Amino acid sequence: MTTLLKEEEDRARAASSRSRIRWVGKDAQGCPLKRRDRSGATCRRTKDRLLPTGRPSHSCNPEGVTESIGRPLIFVCINGRYDLHLPKRVCNTCHYEWTPDWGDLIRSGYWPASVNGDTLYSTDVFKSFEDLKTVAPGLSRQAFLQMLERRTKHYGRTGKIHGDVFQRSFLEYMACQYECHKMMCEEPFSCPACTPKMLAVSVDGNRKQYRFRLSQRIDEPLFKGPFIMEDSAVTDFVDKVRTNTPGKGTCGTSQWSAARETARKASRLDEEGLEVAAHSTKCEIVWSGRNLEGAGSTAGEEVEMVNSFLSRCAITTKYMTISARNDMLTVHAMGWNRRKQENLHVVLAKRYVKTITMLEVETQKMKDTCEELGCPEDKVQQWVNDVRDWATNDNTSGDNQSLQRSIEQLFLGLCQKKACLYRQTGKRRKRLREEKTKLFAAIRQYNTGQPPETEIQEDEVERRLSAEQQTTDSLIWPWEVQSDESVSILAQKKVFDAYMGKRRLVEERAIIVREMRQHCLYLRSQDDKIRMQMQHVSCGGHSDMTQEGRDGLASLLKKILADVDTHIQHLSSAYSLAIGPNAPQWPDDSVENHDQDSDISDDSEEDPDEDITHTLPPP
Repeated sequence: MTTLLKEEEDRARAASSRSRIRWVGKDAQGCPLKRRDRSGATCRRTKDRLLPTGRPSHSCNPEGVTESIGRPLIFVCINGRYDLHLPKRVCNTCHYEWTPDWGDLIRSGYWPASVNGDTLYSTDVFKSFEDLKTVAPGLSRQAFLQMLERRTKHYGRTGKIHGDVFQRSFLEYMACQYECHKMMCEEPFSCPACTPKMLAVSVDGNRKQYRFRLSQRIDEPLFKGPFIMEDSAVTDFVDKVRTNTPGKGTCGTSQWSAARETARKASRLDEEGLEVAAHSTKCEIVWSGRNLEGAGSTAGEEVEMVNSFLSRCAITTKYMTISARNDMLTVHAMGWNRRKQENLHVVLAKRYVKTITMLEVETQKMKDTCEELGCPEDKVQQWVNDVRDWATNDNTSGDNQSLQRSIEQLFLGLCQKKACLYRQTGKRRKRLREEKTKLFAAIRQYNTGQPPETEIQEDEVERRLSAEQQTTDSLIWPWEVQSDESVSILAQKKVFDAYMGKRRLVEERAIIVREMRQHCLYLRSQDDKIRMQMQHVSCGGHSDMTQEGRDGLASLLKKILADVDTHIQHLSSAYSLAIGPNAPQWPDDSVENHDQDSDISDDSEEDPDEDITHTLPPP
């Protein structure tokens, strides 16, 4: 009797428990959710889900196929983590069994994390991560994976995503994409505007790309040499440099800590951009990019544009191993180059319009300067040559040579230190005051016994040293002025600067047109290479590939060819619109003699109104 009562109570308790459960909806997977009244906790009714893949066509009896669950796996996509199963299909007629292999998974847009295939990633999540890293280089993988995990939780699922496995799989996927792009004739590390003739090479360093020695693991990088050279090649180059240069970092009378090739400390290496502020006037005339023939508007700091992008990558790469850091920086560089190639025609068109506007201003400025100083047009070239001769000759003479050199070095040193980013520290301000006192003491010593017209004006020196009144005007010392000059060197220098400003813009206009032309020729060359590759594939090339692989390569080549043709039309329209009515009509004939570029000679005198648009090629 007691036993029967106990069983009856258990059945009633179970029935009461079932009556307190109510279904409230379904999650993102379609599984119904239930909530208990007492605790309010939500749980999921368990249901096995299959990985969506392509299914094979079976000829026996398509309707007589049984589909069941296979082995479990972890699937990660842009919506987070899913715990799924591989599908398993069995034909009831011939008992043929099918489970997706690596080829089926990759064709379905999945990337296996290991040879076992316990984790699969959607290629879409890799593409999203690559795009985000290109737009925001400082984005870490932890932040990206936290976003995926929050999306997992938002849709009612649970589970973590392993960071190291994700990064390794992402880099492997990008390395395979790089090899595929090479088969499609793409060159991610070539500049269309600089091929085949590059105007200049800018050399700079990036001390922010250091790495913490947290991991001693040594792995082979996946990218060997396309962006970061191998250690053996770097060692050979450094040895060659050290045999030819002492590495002391000097330029005339100026001393540069940043130019020391053997420097190991990062302090006081922020001086690359101080050329005007801390070089002598003669050094500026001879070596400044503004005064170099053929340089155009090249500033020499073009590498800083890349460094400003890659420096943000150091937030995350400094914690990586050597191989992972090498691969990740290569991926960042490829993303930067791809974005540059996509927008290159827009940038060149804007540069051309801006250069034409600046050229008109500089032409008027030179005309006004010559009228103000009384320099006739036929005397401009003579004045320019006089300034160049003055800059290349050493006019220092007399018994005060050592004092003159001391004044020059103290002045340049003060200009350099005042432009330093860290001059606000108390120790540096004290040193600046001490060196400034020495400079003016040396100036007073020099002025002793000098006639008034050859004295150094202390007020002028003080004005030039003022940090709030930095100026680009040259400071010419009295001993640098030749006594037999009929015209002041200062007046000739003003005409020289105006002439060089106009001259560089004339060159810049020709350089931009040449880069437009080379851009068109580069894309035409890519078009020809892709067509040749398509012909090679259609004739049975790539015998190491399967027929399915060759068909896939042919499809990708057709897509790339269509993209290149569309890009050619876009850049032709942009360049024609920028150049204006003098733009060529883009005839549809073959490009020949494309190596005959409009070279910028040192002694050519180009009229700013000269039509140079004939150098553009057809699209």
